[in-house]
Amino acid sequence: MRFERYGNVGMPGTIGVSWVCRQCAKRSLDLCPMHSELPSPGMCLNCAAALTDPNAACPACGVERAPLVAAITRACGSPPTLAAAFELIEDGLIRLAANAIDLRLELVPDDGDAWLAKAEMLGEHGVGWLRRAIAREPNALAQRVALYGLLGQRKDYAGAVIEIDEALALAAPDQRPRLLHAKAELLCSLERAQEGLEAIDEALLGESGIGRWHYVRGWALGMLGELEQAHAAMRRALELAPDDGPTQRALAQLDQALALD
Repeated sequence: MRFERYGNVGMPGTIGVSWVCRQCAKRSLDLCPMHSELPSPGMCLNCAAALTDPNAACPACGVERAPLVAAITRACGSPPTLAAAFELIEDGLIRLAANAIDLRLELVPDDGDAWLAKAEMLGEHGVGWLRRAIAREPNALAQRVALYGLLGQRKDYAGAVIEIDEALALAAPDQRPRLLHAKAELLCSLERAQEGLEAIDEALLGESGIGRWHYVRGWALGMLGELEQAHAAMRRALELAPDDGPTQRALAQLDQALALD
């Protein structure tokens, strides 16, 4: 069998994993249960029940934690890396990948990418799951970073901006530029160009060597009708990232617009 894809199947707490027969091309579907509890140290990685003895079988589901942790460590290291967990997903080992991400969240709770990865696996329940995590730890930055990322993916740009503002209130000075860049992109997507320009200009005070950030500045300036400044920003973006297709196309459009003036 060859792994095809995975996704929600309309059953709460269940992911469908689709496989294709290499000989006859017929498909089969595995139903993979997924718990949606928040990570806690030493929990059962299979069902998320609290364990009093991590070396004994879980009283709720009967799965032993220690052998599962050993399997995750062999496949993904300790603490598990997201890159290795994603390789498991590519092989169709969805449940083991989810267990690996849970274990990473236990060991590295400030990893926003891991929070986002788990939320994505939970599909339509991911936003609610992250909001539960934020309610549990209101001052934790990683969960808010994951939430604005997930909302942005779902094109809820206004909701994502609200979460970024909450994240900015918690962020250390060295964390602010990245958040401000993300906010600027969302504001440009909402056509709130002046606010986007203010956010990206503040971000560039802390980090000026990233091409994408200059691209966003050019995007905001272009919407404001400042075509020459937008052109300069796009040229700078292309200097920093010469192979970036969106920047190349934006610069060509600005060349044409300026030639018509």
